[in-house]
Amino acid sequence: MVLFYAVAGALALATALVLVRPLIRPLAGRAGVETRDARDAQIYRDQLDEIERDQSRGTISAGEAQGARAEVSRRLINATGRDVAAKAVGPAPRRHSMIMAATALVGAPALAVTIYLANGMPEQPDLPLAGRSAAVASQTERPSQAEAEAALVPGPAAPLTDELQEYAKLTQQLEAVVKQRPNDANGLEILATAYMRLGRYSEAWHTYERLLGIPGGDAEAARYAAMAEAMVLATGGYVSPEAERVIGAALTRDRTLAVARYYAGLLMAQTGRINEAITIWEQLKADTPADSPSLTFLDGMLAEAKALREGSPGPSAADIEAAGAMSPDDRQAMIEGMVARLEGRLTSEGGEVEEWHRLMNAYVQLDRPDDAARIARLGIAAFGNATEADFLREQALVMGLFNE
Repeated sequence: MVLFYAVAGALALATALVLVRPLIRPLAGRAGVETRDARDAQIYRDQLDEIERDQSRGTISAGEAQGARAEVSRRLINATGRDVAAKAVGPAPRRHSMIMAATALVGAPALAVTIYLANGMPEQPDLPLAGRSAAVASQTERPSQAEAEAALVPGPAAPLTDELQEYAKLTQQLEAVVKQRPNDANGLEILATAYMRLGRYSEAWHTYERLLGIPGGDAEAARYAAMAEAMVLATGGYVSPEAERVIGAALTRDRTLAVARYYAGLLMAQTGRINEAITIWEQLKADTPADSPSLTFLDGMLAEAKALREGSPGPSAADIEAAGAMSPDDRQAMIEGMVARLEGRLTSEGGEVEEWHRLMNAYVQLDRPDDAARIARLGIAAFGNATEADFLREQALVMGLFNE
């Protein structure tokens, strides 16, 4: 890292010196230098003298001498005028040149550092060439978003509650409005949110894609993050190459966005870069307020990632690295194993409401609604009369797990 900063600093300094050299040497470069127009004017004067000598010797007639003298005189006047004008535009005052040189000398490296700190990743460790080759191979072998969605077998549609049926009707009405006003940003955003609530994740991310593609629209980082989340949920938890690019777009606009940072860590974990995943999630945890309920969720993800790194029971780092190349059945088995470990920890040690909700959603995605309903009841019982129990009950109703 020190070598990187040294080389980058040297390059920035060299660039600044190239920029300031013309500013600090303008006078020395022009002192005593005759302009081209001045040289041309002297040539024309010599030609006038030569015309006079030729006429005196009788080499040319008076008429020829007069015509030649008029043409050369015209050229002499033009060259002299250009020379005077060029000398009138002299170099900038020495003091001004030095100020500009100092500004460029300090400003160029400062600007480079500012841009790097805003868009780069100074905390990212070096990646050996072998690791880069493996990462590239993993990227090329990963299924696309369309392939992952096609491989995910949807479960039977759960019966809609009265509340959800009404919500679905409102969504249909909104679809009709958006169809008539395809560039209505507010309508598209509300529609995408409605799709998310109804569990129609594929339609949700396609709607976010339309929203972000509106000419002159506001490409907010939060919208990219919401689109990435919908893409991941549409594949049952898999971060596709397309979702990776959307996550990158969100972080480019706001590197502090927690949702995008979480999914960036999940991508690292799924592609075998466990250390990078742990680094991202630990930094996210450090930036999360101490009273945030998501801290327990992050602790759980970190514990799972560290367990994978240390070789505890469950998928190995090599298994995760090969997840992109797995068959749909093998990848499904790996996900079910991780879900089973999460259930074991929650039922034995308890956890935050977000973890219970995450487990419920995981079972729904795995087409195991009975297990999802069972987890919902266990979570509700664990929280008793707390507001968390009401939240889980509401989510279970929205998912169609309860009919009450």
